[in-house]
Amino acid sequence: MLMLTTPLPGNLKLIKSFSLIWSVSQVEISNKGLLKKVLQGAGNEYQEAFDALNSQVPSEANAVVGIQVSTATHEFTNGTFLYVTLIGTPVLYEESERDLS
Repeated sequence: MLMLTTPLPGNLKLIKSFSLIWSVSQVEISNKGLLKKVLQGAGNEYQEAFDALNSQVPSEANAVVGIQVSTATHEFTNGTFLYVTLIGTPVLYEESERDLS
């Protein structure tokens, strides 16, 4: 799956665009205790955020363009958390014989 923060490059032709998709993921950013690290694993929470967005892409689409990332933090009694919001537009594209830009 091609994921871009920009529109499609000039050598790619847009065939179809789909409705906007978004994902909000929670990432603990406070210091985890040793026991918590062992029990929960080190995991890549940021990759999980992109995987959550990717899971919403229609099966016809082969790219997500115009991805925007927004973050916010909040402190709770059980730790400090970063909320990562990803927004993008799924599209179907094909390669063009000439640069369309």
